[in-house]
Amino acid sequence: MMEPSPPRPCPGRTDDRRTRRRHPVVLIDWQLWDIRLAAIDLAFLIALHWSPPRRAALEQPLLRHYYEALAQHGVAGYSWDDLWDDYRRAVIIMTLIPMGQFRRGSPAGVVWFDLQDSTAAFQELNCAELLD
Repeated sequence: MMEPSPPRPCPGRTDDRRTRRRHPVVLIDWQLWDIRLAAIDLAFLIALHWSPPRRAALEQPLLRHYYEALAQHGVAGYSWDDLWDDYRRAVIIMTLIPMGQFRRGSPAGVVWFDLQDSTAAFQELNCAELLD
């Protein structure tokens, strides 16, 4: 039996075309790492990058799935309402990301779409009530 190959950067494919052998994939995202609420990552994916129709269809099911996984893995004392409010607080933070993108000279299309999507999420999720 062959030994598994060591972890390595993933160039987009996870199988070796010559042998059709599957390799384990290890992805580490060090962008903006910090000790904070996991809802930040959820909001970064969903509120900042998904259009309102996509978010309307998938946001609640994905967050529910995430919440159920937390409970299955022993997280206690953290209710669905806690996650929902944490997510909405994270959406507030996402509305600031396009300003940083603009300042760093990101392409206008990137800034514009992220601004549209994050502010739509902010409004539709009634995040302003959390600012009081």
